[in-house]
Amino acid sequence: MQMKDFKYLLKEENSYAIKKRISVLHLILFAWIGIGLALIIYSNYLKTGLILTFLATLLLVLGRLNPAKTKLFPETKSLSVSTGIRGKKPVLYSFSSCRYIDLQVIKLFFGLPIHATLFMHCGKDGNSVQYEIAASLSPKKMKALKRELEEIIYASTSN
Repeated sequence: MQMKDFKYLLKEENSYAIKKRISVLHLILFAWIGIGLALIIYSNYLKTGLILTFLATLLLVLGRLNPAKTKLFPETKSLSVSTGIRGKKPVLYSFSSCRYIDLQVIKLFFGLPIHATLFMHCGKDGNSVQYEIAASLSPKKMKALKRELEEIIYASTSN
């Protein structure tokens, strides 16, 4: 099977990986780092500012250090989900056991979207598991990624 080029999927040797995007969590942590720095510089709360900056930076680094990885293998028609937990092997699912892909959008005032998360539901009917496979600030990018994933998964299962 010839591997195509996609906009939001990274082509590797024999698989596709999902590009990582900036999400609301990253923005919140950057805001807390900014608040901590402002406390250090403009107030007398030096210890509070240092602790706030340190904890927000630590959470940001740990979140980016070993994120969950999802890879698609079109040749073997399988999906590998790495949960990011050390010592735990990635979970493999065949494309036929992937039930559906769900896009959830968090909206603020006046229907303004602030966060979009893409979930994949895998497993048999009674034993379905939901994995977060991507998150972004833009629902349009997540919809495009969902179409690309569906194109690979459903084109492979129809053959």
